[in-house]
Amino acid sequence: MAVDTNTKFMNRKRRVIYQSGRSGGYFVKKADGTRYYKPVAAFHTANTGNVVKLTKNHSVPAAIRPARIAALKVKGGPRKVRKNMGMARGPREGALQRRMNAEAMRLMKKRMAGPKKKKIPLRIFKRSNPFGPLA
Repeated sequence: MAVDTNTKFMNRKRRVIYQSGRSGGYFVKKADGTRYYKPVAAFHTANTGNVVKLTKNHSVPAAIRPARIAALKVKGGPRKVRKNMGMARGPREGALQRRMNAEAMRLMKKRMAGPKKKKIPLRIFKRSNPFGPLA
């Protein structure tokens, strides 16, 4: 008995593309269970099990190869490694932690200070020249 095999490719609806054991043709099983015999690959399953969109680097059988495979989009080329890799990343390092600690310290000082002293208004005191009488 011929067995249908999984090709590890999927169509745009992410339905698995199978290869027929009898004729060798490719097909997709629809939701109702019927077979559709003209699938076009759009995704493939990586060795890790993740579903990945096809790029020009992937080899696809001619029968299910799309007319045009999108190139892998790389903005500005490959990413450059920082000169100071592994070092702290400037003044932002730990900024959130510093803010949280500062807020905790403020609250602690408020609690330890106790009630505020009443301020005496200045108009109660007699105004005089601090340098003595004018000559």
